[in-house]
Amino acid sequence: MRKKTSYTTNRRMSVALTENEIKLVHYWREGEKPMSSRPMNACERGNWIDTEGNISLVPTPVIVITQKDFQALQDYCEGAKRDSIPCRVKRDPRVGAYRAFITGAHNVAKEITLTQPYIRTQEKKRQIERLRRYLAQPRKKLYPTIREARKILRI
Repeated sequence: MRKKTSYTTNRRMSVALTENEIKLVHYWREGEKPMSSRPMNACERGNWIDTEGNISLVPTPVIVITQKDFQALQDYCEGAKRDSIPCRVKRDPRVGAYRAFITGAHNVAKEITLTQPYIRTQEKKRQIERLRRYLAQPRKKLYPTIREARKILRI
């Protein structure tokens, strides 16, 4: 049987906790992530793009995922960074939600290449096709990011 220890959570309340529970309290108080947090793989990120995301072309190609839960978007970005795709999370005060952004044609192309097999909805498939047409159209000046995105998507 585990030994219970008295632990004061704040000035008014004292709770009997085991030593492992006390370690968890210290772990969470230090500002580190809870243990259930982990980077998402490409399959999970594809599902998030499919349900909560948007692939936009204006003014440049960008993937935006909107969600009220900050930790879920943090896990999304950590998974993307693991696959060497830069991602950032910002709070949108107008909506009261958080948004994860992947910007740059070559970064969007990398993310689409990894997650496309897991996209199911017709709307997202149309957005991906629109991105392919946007990248394939002739240009007066071909920027390196567009050139790299074309190589990644094999256009």
